[in-house]
Amino acid sequence: MRQRALMAGVLSAGLVLGLPACAAETHGGQTATETAGSASGSASPQVRQVGGGTAGFTLDLPAGWTPVDPATDQSALVRTTFGITTAPQPELLTEIMKEAQEQGGAYALDPASANGDYAAHLSALCSSAGLLGNSIEALKNSTRNLAPSYGAENLQIADVTVAGKPGIRITYARNRKDGIAENVTEIKTPAPGDKSCNLSLTARQGSPIADLDRIIQSFRPE
Repeated sequence: MRQRALMAGVLSAGLVLGLPACAAETHGGQTATETAGSASGSASPQVRQVGGGTAGFTLDLPAGWTPVDPATDQSALVRTTFGITTAPQPELLTEIMKEAQEQGGAYALDPASANGDYAAHLSALCSSAGLLGNSIEALKNSTRNLAPSYGAENLQIADVTVAGKPGIRITYARNRKDGIAENVTEIKTPAPGDKSCNLSLTARQGSPIADLDRIIQSFRPE
């Protein structure tokens, strides 16, 4: 039970993918200023919207991105991308992913970015924030506490605005057991009740996601 709870916490921390509102942040020597979640209106014909209904969020996938079901998809691309192939207990991980999708969670990847059996990917979920609570400070603390368990390096946390609400942007790097080096960007924001909504975008180091900010701006917890 403890291992399942830990893996569930790690999965939630990885959910799951904005820049500080009206503040500057440096990436790779360049400075950009944006407000996360500033996009509005319905999805254009060029994108596919996921979430909605009881999911607690909506998210626009750019053209070419494909929703996937890691719990049942047996393709090498999906299983390697989402770390199932090298998981200590792959059956447990896929069961947790199945439960996340039953709660309205979503998984997707960009096949065009595939390098071998790995592609840029994302996950999104609104779920219970746990015993620490879902305040901004609680989300920051839980992120710091869980970071060592999934090998986060160069962890950075910044305040952001997500669809007009307070949230945090998290960035870090990690080296997976299969040798793949990743960069991860997460967005977390409190949700009604004891929940938080999380978006996580992950790509191989050196191959940034071209649509990263556009995806983040489309993320709208409801």
